[in-house]
Amino acid sequence: MVKTIALEEHVLRGVRAEPDAKIARRQARDANGICSAGPLISAIAAPGPDRVTFAADYPFDATEEASHFIDRLALADEVRDDICFNNAARFLELKGG
Repeated sequence: MVKTIALEEHVLRGVRAEPDAKIARRQARDANGICSAGPLISAIAAPGPDRVTFAADYPFDATEEASHFIDRLALADEVRDDICFNNAARFLELKGG
């Protein structure tokens, strides 16, 4: 345990707590399996809702649980649509049906 903490401190030395806005905007985040409001909102906040995807992490997480969670979360409909479908379709260059 002590060795792990020392390693983490060594690795994190000099790393800024907040990512540069330009770097954050170039990232895409996969928030699959995050069925907790705080962590999901944090995952969306840094890069913006157009850079995040959300889905169940099947078979490790229950699809039904993820769907109920995201449906009950207080998000604008357009944000929910983006993180649940539109962003993945854009990232993967899927053609609309």
